[in-house]
Amino acid sequence: MAEERRHQLFVNKQFQYRYILLTASIAIILVNALTVIGILLYGPHIKGGIAWYHTAILAAIEAALLLAVFYFSARESHRLAGPMFAINRRLERLGDGDLHSRLSLRQGDHFHEIAEALNSSVGMLRQRIETIASLVDILNHHTDPDGEAGRALARLRVELEHLESAPPPDSGTAARR
Repeated sequence: MAEERRHQLFVNKQFQYRYILLTASIAIILVNALTVIGILLYGPHIKGGIAWYHTAILAAIEAALLLAVFYFSARESHRLAGPMFAINRRLERLGDGDLHSRLSLRQGDHFHEIAEALNSSVGMLRQRIETIASLVDILNHHTDPDGEAGRALARLRVELEHLESAPPPDSGTAARR
């Protein structure tokens, strides 16, 4: 079996660039934090000394950078965790036989391509099931219901009914959050 390998470094540029920026920001903050600690510990021993206000300004900049990285990383993680939760819930509903609700993500969330692919695949699956159901109806008219084929068709009908053939009454088509 041939091993599939990616030949592109960036497969989702927007997503990957954001995480590269986040990682670089954290690294810069860590380096600057170590610099501040070094100044606080060894500054008084440097010839000529370092003015206290330089240290205070550097510490304030560090705090602002830390708050910015925290805010943006929390926001970005929300844009990841929300869609993962919604996709998981949609897959559970699909496993329960719900072929009619759609997965919709918020604007700005990640994984829109996956949501659209999932919605498209479920739509195609629903069409195939409807085709099979119509073929079962045709075969029911031409088969003895008490024979082996009739019993097999009845079991097939029960399985098809498990998969919703119509959306439930008064339900929306978008997955709720």
